[in-house]
Amino acid sequence: MEEESLTSHALSQAGGYWNSGTALSGPQHPRSARYAAAHIFVSSTCYDLMDLRSELESFLKDLGFAPVLSDRPSSDFEAPGDRDSIETCLVNVRRCPVFICVLSQRYGPRLGKVGFDDISATHLEYREARKVDARIYFYVRDRLDADYEIWRANPMATDLRFRWVKDPRDFGLFPLIREHDDLKKDGASNWKWPFRDSLDLKARLGFDLKARSRKLLLRKMLEGGQVPAMSLSPVSAAGPEISLDCRNVGPTTAFDVAVRFAQVSEWTHLGDFPGGYNRRQALRMPSPGATHMPIEVRYSTLAGDVLEQMLEWRNESNKISIRRKDLRFADTADAV
Repeated sequence: MEEESLTSHALSQAGGYWNSGTALSGPQHPRSARYAAAHIFVSSTCYDLMDLRSELESFLKDLGFAPVLSDRPSSDFEAPGDRDSIETCLVNVRRCPVFICVLSQRYGPRLGKVGFDDISATHLEYREARKVDARIYFYVRDRLDADYEIWRANPMATDLRFRWVKDPRDFGLFPLIREHDDLKKDGASNWKWPFRDSLDLKARLGFDLKARSRKLLLRKMLEGGQVPAMSLSPVSAAGPEISLDCRNVGPTTAFDVAVRFAQVSEWTHLGDFPGGYNRRQALRMPSPGATHMPIEVRYSTLAGDVLEQMLEWRNESNKISIRRKDLRFADTADAV
């Protein structure tokens, strides 16, 4: 018999963690890199939004992310010192699979005189995020959004005055927003969300990043040994039934453990499994004679989160194995 249980090795090999003590690492971008997946670049003007950027750094860290902000030494912004400040920002954008753009009242100095496109640093970072196919979240101060609608409705006007954006040097905000709006023409996402203040922005961010955040927090909890993890080991298969050794290899209790073959709607409830506890359980196969079949295991943590593991049962060449496929919160499609 063969077995691949949810031990430390199996979790590590399959993309999860179990007290591994290993730093998250991987290539700068693609999205599959474990550590890169936690990086979020926050792009905005700095001096006028200093307090807001500080709040966002703290907020994103609480969600499990590694925020990257050029003006925050406590963030994950990397400044090797061998490139100018603008190129350093672009390098940091390239290693982040998620990009947050926050626009308020200032556009920022144009960079044409220093060898870049004649747009602001925020605008340049936005375009770089598009080039590397980062997931872009775009937030616009509500008063700026109101001015933008006036600007967009009067494309030929040269004497417009706005209630929020008063300095003509900041009118570059409008083409930047329009550039994002126009993404609908090439099929890319062009969602933008207005916000009133920092509380409003953080509430929207928390909603938009919920699925990504829960996935990261689950990884951290696994790494810290803070959640249970069920292991199923095949014992025998006879006729329409398979006998399984079910064990909680985690340190904390798995509550209301239930298991089923994925094609069957009825769950077999096994009760609670304290850390290290195991018991045998027979399951009736919906298709006797099948060589492989998905198995679902579901249980609750002490904090009330419902976790779900997807495993695959195989019976090939008289060898029975269960191979772990993924671990997720039961209400999200994001697997760890």
